[in-house]
Amino acid sequence: MSIERLDTVPRWSEAVVFGDLVFIAGQTAAEAGPTIQAQSKAVFTKIDDLLARTGTARTDLLKADIFIASESDRHAFNDLWASWVPSGAAPARQCVRADLPNAIVVEISLVVGRRTPPS
Repeated sequence: MSIERLDTVPRWSEAVVFGDLVFIAGQTAAEAGPTIQAQSKAVFTKIDDLLARTGTARTDLLKADIFIASESDRHAFNDLWASWVPSGAAPARQCVRADLPNAIVVEISLVVGRRTPPS
């Protein structure tokens, strides 16, 4: 079985495709601004691009690892998450507070099932 890596730099790949699974590296967006809302929306856009490039979709999410810098942002993030994830397609998920670097307030990594090859 082959391994396909997207947007590889010396220390990681933004996504790795192995068989019917796609592993999306932790996505961040400190450049989007200081708020959980701004950064989450920018991260969702980055993830949507990677999903499209790997032939997957939000309905194919299997596992989400979410790291937030402040516990006080949890409710705002959950509201954004609920509007981004399709109804009935919520993945297994963890959301934990983490000491994130610089101005990053949220980081999301995913495991996704691939039903169709990328176009």
